[in-house]
Amino acid sequence: MYVIERYAARDVFGRFCLDLQKTILDKAPDAATGLRRLGYIREFIAEEVAAAFRELAAHNQSPSTERVARLTRDALRETLSVFEEYTE
Repeated sequence: MYVIERYAARDVFGRFCLDLQKTILDKAPDAATGLRRLGYIREFIAEEVAAAFRELAAHNQSPSTERVARLTRDALRETLSVFEEYTE
C-alpha cells in the first residue's frame, strides 16, 4: 500500500505543478522563495495523501481505484485552498 500512497502523492503534486508551478514561481519575491514554497506544497500533499491512506487502513479498506481517485482529488482540492495565497 505504501507504493500506491507515494505514487498518488507524486501524481497530485505533478497535477498541481502542471497548473500552478509557473504562477507560484512568478509571484514569489525571488527564485529561492518560489522553490521553498513548492517544497512546502510537496510536503503538504504527501502528508494529506498519507493521512487519507491511514484512514483507509483504519477502516480496513483496500485502496481501490475509486478510493484512490477520490482521495487524490480531495488532496488536490485541499492543497489549492490552503496555498491559494501563493497564487494571488
